[in-house]
Amino acid sequence: MKTNLTLRMNPSVIAKVRQISKRRNTSISAMFSNFIILLEDETSLEQEMPPITRRVLEMGLKLP
Repeated sequence: MKTNLTLRMNPSVIAKVRQISKRRNTSISAMFSNFIILLEDETSLEQEMPPITRRVLEMGLKLP
């Protein structure tokens, strides 16, 4: 069963997401769903990592 969800965001973000969804030939809803699934997968992987590995990865994210 699918349910509607209303999001409020800056108009410039809305314009960008519309461009991206058009370029990828998909809907904004599908993109958002995929993003949430990726976040969930990422979180579960982080929980399985040893603390030192997780810390090294966090340090790498802060690099320019």
